[in-house]
Amino acid sequence: MKLLKILLLQCVLLFLLCGIVHAQPKKVIILETMTAPLVQGMTDSFLDHLRSLGYENNEDYQFVRLNAEGNSEKAETLLRKELENGQPDLVVSVATYATKAAVKLLGNTNVPIVFMCVSDPVGSGIVKDVGKPTGTNIAGVVFSVPENTIIKLVLKTFSNSPKKRPLRFGVVYSGYHSGVGDARRLKEAAINNPDIQFVFREVVFHPGKEGEEPMIQAAAQAIRSLKGQVDFMWQPSDYMGALPQSSEVFAKASPVPIGFTRYLQSLEKGALLRIVPSIVGSGVAAAQVVDDIWHGTPPGSILVLAPSTMDIGLNLTTAKKLNLVIPVEIMEFAKDNYVQ
Repeated sequence: MKLLKILLLQCVLLFLLCGIVHAQPKKVIILETMTAPLVQGMTDSFLDHLRSLGYENNEDYQFVRLNAEGNSEKAETLLRKELENGQPDLVVSVATYATKAAVKLLGNTNVPIVFMCVSDPVGSGIVKDVGKPTGTNIAGVVFSVPENTIIKLVLKTFSNSPKKRPLRFGVVYSGYHSGVGDARRLKEAAINNPDIQFVFREVVFHPGKEGEEPMIQAAAQAIRSLKGQVDFMWQPSDYMGALPQSSEVFAKASPVPIGFTRYLQSLEKGALLRIVPSIVGSGVAAAQVVDDIWHGTPPGSILVLAPSTMDIGLNLTTAKKLNLVIPVEIMEFAKDNYVQ
């Protein structure tokens, strides 16, 4: 009888222990840099794919979604506050500020960091190379298409334009990491290309929600200053371009058509051509990295991934206004991603 009581007591203790263990879900912090369709769209795609893999926000997994509203200090503050409740099992950082905050606070710890929506992780000091493992607790998916590829597609799109070569593109960007990195890579890519020329204007980056309007207005003024110096505008990867309110302001300010953009809202406001890594594909790729980590693969052994697919869009109304006959190759790349 005593033995039976002992066995029953052990079973109860085991049951309670299992309940305690089960009550501790894996905690995942998702830290977003800002509020913008690009950022939230990629996070949503990431979460959708995780759910398809069986990772739900339930008793097994707890997802905490934070947004720094464009402020690097706020990104660190939000993450520090969350860390006061204990280290998470994984951090997903979306865009540059969030990723730099995660690396600063958790770099070289045993907490895996998976970044996405970062266009220049090397220039930002997040990783040393793309296409190679980091050897640290960091892995991620780069959000940029090589500038040489973009220039080739842009020149192909403008192949029957009456404008003489080189085509002159104005590039207005902020001092945010992605804008500076994009401008640098464009300068390098154009050096040996006689058919294209870039005229650059940099405006001061103002962090936070309160800095958005003065930054956008400064950019609009810089765009207007390019009148007579450029044939088209080129909208780079930048914090400003991702802001939904910037598209209409830039379209109205521009003295020439916007020939290239990375943002859907700008395409809808009249930009001719949009080329960007697939937002859905990037979110899916990041979710797959997380799945690999949770199946035992060390984050430092996972390649920092370059985009495998692109989204290409065309504004056919703008093409008509410019009397452009879009090459069949570009039309096929765009598939059904047309704006009339």
